[in-house]
Amino acid sequence: MFRLLRYFSIASLVSLVLAAVVLGAVYRQIATRHLLELGESNNVALTQTLANSFWPQLHSFADSAGPLDVEALRRHLDIAGLRQGVVNQMRDTNMVKVKLYNLDGRTLFSTEAKQIGEYESRNAGFLSALQGYPTSELTHRNQFSAFDQVLENLDVLSSYVALRHDPDAPIEGVVEVYTDVTDLLGGIEKGQRLVTVSVAAVLTLLYAILFFIVRHAD
Repeated sequence: MFRLLRYFSIASLVSLVLAAVVLGAVYRQIATRHLLELGESNNVALTQTLANSFWPQLHSFADSAGPLDVEALRRHLDIAGLRQGVVNQMRDTNMVKVKLYNLDGRTLFSTEAKQIGEYESRNAGFLSALQGYPTSELTHRNQFSAFDQVLENLDVLSSYVALRHDPDAPIEGVVEVYTDVTDLLGGIEKGQRLVTVSVAAVLTLLYAILFFIVRHAD
């Protein structure tokens, strides 16, 4: 025998769960995409701030550091001063690491000293920035070496950004900026839970009203 109430209850329960999960996931996807876009814009602005503050120093350092081997590059006299200047400039911001590449993709400077001398010439983000198009990636790191410490369980937004003196000047290098977005991503997760719970509550109320109507019809 067909029981309207039984099939209505089963179908409604499945639909309620699916709707809550799907809408929560959609909210997270949209919010994360907006975070990526805003974070990239922020990293581009931070890169331009560094260029404006250290352009003569960066320009002369890049010219002298390019031909050096790895050991000589790491001992370059400008490294310590450049690092301290970057740390001071970015104090009280969410920036946690900065790397400077020349046009060949060689790491001339990094706030993490052991990365100096490495090559990123085949990295898609580097190649995109070299053409003037910033590229960003959102990742979770169990451990991350920041300016003066090792941070744990960090959500990091990294952006490759072209380095030039002003927007119309030729590209003279690429800067990779890492910013801490752990709190922002945590806010998105809380928002996702709120959306999921709210949708479930509204649909549960609707289900309860329809349940009494269908029971009477059944």
